[in-house]
Amino acid sequence: MLRHYIKVALRLIRRSLLFSSINLMGFVLGLTAAFLIYLWVVDELTHDDCFRDGSRIYRVTELRREAGGEVKESPRLPRTLAMDFRQKFPQVEDATAIKYGDRHSYEAEDGKKMTVTEVYVDSTFFRFFTFPVVEGTLQRINENPNNVVISAELARKFFGSGSAVGQKLTYINDVYTVVAVVDIPRKSHIRFELAMPMEAYGRGGVNINWNTFTESMHVYIKMKQGSTMLRSEAQAMSRLLADRGEKNVRLGFQPLHDIYLHTRFADPDVKQHGNLSTVYLFIALAVLIIFMGAFNFTTLSTARASLRYKEVGVRKVTGAKRRVLIGQFLSEGMVQACIALVLAMALTELTLPLFNRVMETDLRSRPSIRCWPSRAGARRGARAD
Repeated sequence: MLRHYIKVALRLIRRSLLFSSINLMGFVLGLTAAFLIYLWVVDELTHDDCFRDGSRIYRVTELRREAGGEVKESPRLPRTLAMDFRQKFPQVEDATAIKYGDRHSYEAEDGKKMTVTEVYVDSTFFRFFTFPVVEGTLQRINENPNNVVISAELARKFFGSGSAVGQKLTYINDVYTVVAVVDIPRKSHIRFELAMPMEAYGRGGVNINWNTFTESMHVYIKMKQGSTMLRSEAQAMSRLLADRGEKNVRLGFQPLHDIYLHTRFADPDVKQHGNLSTVYLFIALAVLIIFMGAFNFTTLSTARASLRYKEVGVRKVTGAKRRVLIGQFLSEGMVQACIALVLAMALTELTLPLFNRVMETDLRSRPSIRCWPSRAGARRGARAD
């Protein structure tokens, strides 16, 4: 019976090809727009999913109560907090720090000059954040303050298709050696072109007190496997600055996956932030588009079905029951809906490159959502009151 219904539906489409094409086209365009919006929303919700163990990583923030009672939050904290977390809290597996630097001009051995975005990293940074390695050995950055790690994009700009490892870069009178090249994922909130050891910062006569220096310094912690940031643990760790004599100050813990969309305080060092309201707006837009497309499809299908009263009359005279007629019309609608779905998926694949260029993304038709289940758990107890 189902096979018969499908044959009838296909015959009906061929009989009124123009009407069927107009009916299907609106539904196909609506589904295509909804699919593209879905891919964009998934992309926005999965930022920073490129790092292993991301659900266990938190950025430490400072919560300072001002004289008027207002609480101001900032991600800038002293580097030595990372060592304190490792030594004083057994539930913390590791901790690291990064200092966002300025843009300076570097010169390669062939005389090529470029302005480069710098960062200074702790010795545990590349063990903590698993950037894909293109070539070289990341841990060699800790062997010498003049060893640096550069991004794959900067390596292409400076050295083309040749190997960058072992090449020299000069800044004023300092010569740095490239020991590794890493790929910076587009969805990483940490962006840099050149990373050097923290000890390289302040050389040239500047004496840095790492216990108090906080300029553009961010601290991250990683909880041990199986540990969660419970409220009691967050409260205990939040008093770390108070134990140093800081008054009216507590620490907060922001899950790594929340940094892109859920940062509600000034974060000048991280340039890449999204807008959660925009995500909600696009979700509502996708639902509205699907609803409008489905409503239009249903209305036109019903209008055409009402013109088939002669066929319905003949079927009833020959003994067809009401449920059989309903099944036939529903199956015809399902066949057309399935055709529209297949066409919409094909159109999505065709328009995806153009959509990526317009939105400046690299969306794929099969996005990864492997980190979604872990995020709800990561948010619980993320901040100490």
